Amino acid sequence: MYLNLTGHYKSNLEIDEQTRKQAQEIFHRADTSKDGRLQSFELLRIALDFDKRVAPQDVSAIMKALDVDDSSDLSFEEFLPFVELVVKNGAAREEEENKWKSQLPA
Repeated sequence: MYLNLTGHYKSNLEIDEQTRKQAQEIFHRADTSKDGRLQSFELLRIALDFDKRVAPQDVSAIMKALDVDDSSDLSFEEFLPFVELVVKNGAAREEEENKWKSQLPA
């Protein structure tokens, strides 16, 4: 994942209802302890689903940036900015791929 995070990540995201429901499903499936919180290994599983190149140290940085209450795990509300990052990262990657495709000879 190509994320540069320092400090706590501030989100300006307004998630539509469908995206929020999808995020809840992902969160609850990943929450193997069923305590309503994500541990770093659970977030790593989610991150790997989106990008196989993600490293555990990337997830550690993401956890630190999103964990606003410094509890060492993420609530659903703390997890939502991760969804924003994934969506933005995916959109940027798709835009870059389309740019390259448009430059290929027909």
